[in-house]
Amino acid sequence: MKREGETGKLVFSDGIPDTRLIPYDVLARAYRHAMVTLVRHNQLGYGDPAGTPELRTAIANMLRMERGLNVRPEQVCVVRGSQMGIYLAARLLVDRDSCAVFESLSYPPAREAFRSCGATVLNVAQDENGLLPDALEDLCRTHTVRIVYVTPHHQFPTTVMLPADRRMRLLALAEQYGFAIVEDDYDHEFHYLHSPVPPLASLDRNGRVLHIGSLSKVLAPGLRLGYLVAAERVIERCAAEIMLIDRQGNQLTELAVGELMSSGELHRHIRRTLKVYQARRDFVATCITERLAGWGQFDLPAGGIALWLRFVSQVDMPRLVADCAKQGLQITDGQIFSQETTPVRAIRLGFGHLTEAELDAGIRCLAAALKQQVAGAINIDRSNFPDRPR
Repeated sequence: MKREGETGKLVFSDGIPDTRLIPYDVLARAYRHAMVTLVRHNQLGYGDPAGTPELRTAIANMLRMERGLNVRPEQVCVVRGSQMGIYLAARLLVDRDSCAVFESLSYPPAREAFRSCGATVLNVAQDENGLLPDALEDLCRTHTVRIVYVTPHHQFPTTVMLPADRRMRLLALAEQYGFAIVEDDYDHEFHYLHSPVPPLASLDRNGRVLHIGSLSKVLAPGLRLGYLVAAERVIERCAAEIMLIDRQGNQLTELAVGELMSSGELHRHIRRTLKVYQARRDFVATCITERLAGWGQFDLPAGGIALWLRFVSQVDMPRLVADCAKQGLQITDGQIFSQETTPVRAIRLGFGHLTEAELDAGIRCLAAALKQQVAGAINIDRSNFPDRPR
């Protein structure tokens, strides 16, 4: 059973990769080669704050070939994880007179990044398919919207994919009302049913989309690698901000990962882990169906490494968190959400970083905690699950 941190409890998380799957021998060779190259050429010093040319080129090539983005290396800024990319976008795009729009359920650290830069955060309604364009247009008519933050590939936290017609409408509204779109494409690589839908940025013809991605999900969060893609003038401003924060990233890591991308090793690693994560998704879905019938409901996600588990209306979320802790299962702050001040009766359940044995143990703990609250089985009915986004 996987134990996390000082708590000694099993942790689902909100969706992180299994770092045990890293091809550490291949990565180690890439690090060694990068170190030798940098030292021999006396390059282990100050470099471009936007990232090493090798990694920026590798990312641009990947985005062109696999995601349909018409992008050059000069339009790529390497960042220390997608959260840094979100914060840079906030620094560049908003001020104290700006409004930033988020779906009613969204990624809390992104909200806080925009708030920290002075933006007024507005919520737009969503349904089972994600953001509602009509509701967004209503906000645009009454507020000066500067930015709209979305996770269209796998909506955070509900995992749904924004349909094509809504994507096109969102881009049209951006052009009509003059706002920018921050597209957080945090786990694009993990899609199980068919070829992934292209990002919003691949459809953008007017420079309205800032595309943010992460290499942490395909390798390990501890490597701290992500990227921001935008017009070259925006990347230059990002580089200026980075000079004020930490000067530059880790050249050794950037060069090593760039080599993995250019050699095809990263792509092969993604293909291997995709099969593992799909098997874990299917396994945890079976566990939930068998052990939480009547208490929890979910829609099988088409991709990603988390699912959105909704509970019946009788479940008290603060008590559930406490009861799970007594069973040896930690529900983290990143897994639970609220609308206004009301807790949402659902959790984002990450399954990617756990083995089948660990997933089984976690669902058993969750079932035991739910049984303490809800006596007897309740027939699954949509009326019992009020927390679908709407």
